Amino acid sequence: MKKLDNPKETEKGYWRWDKKALTQHDWDFNWLGEQKDKCKAVLIYECSREVIQLRDLAKDFSLKKEEWPFENQLPLEFFPEKPSRQIPNDVLDLMKGWSNSIPHLKTVDLQFIGELHDNGFLESRTTNFQTFQLTNTKEIAAFEIDWKLGLGQIKKQFSEWVDVASKRFQKVKPQNTDDQDLDDFISRMSYEPVNQTRSHYDARLKELGAYRLQMTSESWNEAMGKAFNVLGKDLYENQAEWIAANKSTPNTVSQYAIWP
Repeated sequence: MKKLDNPKETEKGYWRWDKKALTQHDWDFNWLGEQKDKCKAVLIYECSREVIQLRDLAKDFSLKKEEWPFENQLPLEFFPEKPSRQIPNDVLDLMKGWSNSIPHLKTVDLQFIGELHDNGFLESRTTNFQTFQLTNTKEIAAFEIDWKLGLGQIKKQFSEWVDVASKRFQKVKPQNTDDQDLDDFISRMSYEPVNQTRSHYDARLKELGAYRLQMTSESWNEAMGKAFNVLGKDLYENQAEWIAANKSTPNTVSQYAIWP
């Protein structure tokens, strides 16, 4: 693994962890234990610690003593120097409350869309933009995603679509937005969009810890040894899992960090 003298030389503007500075609290999230309800807030906080631009911004606000716009997510008293383990529980509770107030973009089961079509609901509610207006404030859209374009380009494409869609959405008038038949159908189908579970956030934190350990080690094997010496057990048991954690974490940071 290439060693970089300047932490700001990392790809995508991510923080370069120092071997001497990395502490157990920076990579070991087992302390959450029974507090799994805080995993999402901790993941947002820790992913944000990876973003150099956000670190620099926090430093500027601290020096200028200006009001920090992300106080509920990233309390400036602790961010970015302190790991989440060192944040008091009452502050973590506030962070948890904020993280739970913002739902993730939901995915919709394709079977549900098929059932809507088969029961004649799509025809009357399909917009001129090939979307389906579920309610006055919700619409369902299907996208083709080409992952080889990379996250940056995909996010740019989606952002451009949202900019256009948000301007025309209020102008879209389906024939009937108060359709009791549709409401009854959704109830019968037990329509539940897919949400992330606590175990999902826990797994991403585990990967983040492995990523940081590997950044400060010469190899995945050395990182595994460090984790075992501290935990008394393997963080991951084989090379494939360590490599997978290393590869997936930048995407996790891109998804969960608070971007200025």
